[in-house]
Amino acid sequence: MQGPILENKEDLEDICISAVKEKDIEAKLSAVIKEWSAHVVTFKSFKTRGELKINSGEINELITVMEDSMMILSGLMSNRYNVPFKPQIQQWVKNLSETNDILIMWMQVQNLWEYV
Repeated sequence: MQGPILENKEDLEDICISAVKEKDIEAKLSAVIKEWSAHVVTFKSFKTRGELKINSGEINELITVMEDSMMILSGLMSNRYNVPFKPQIQQWVKNLSETNDILIMWMQVQNLWEYV
């Protein structure tokens, strides 16, 4: 039995290209998720009040990594093959964006009370 493969050549090529692109998106998204499963924020002692000061050097490095991840996610959001992953990509963009904003505000507040 022979199928009409040549009649559907363009459709088959489109399906194969989509599968390869989706696999690439999945790999990049998985790498971002794996990256963020390992980060921990540490605290340092502040005077005699205990560990309530975040390490600014560590946070600045974390923000840099976060910006890199946001660029990767932005590229994935603009990819037309992202449909199966779009909700997850959007959630990670939201999570990282909010975390970035919180860390920046935290550092600003910490700098204000630390040097008063």
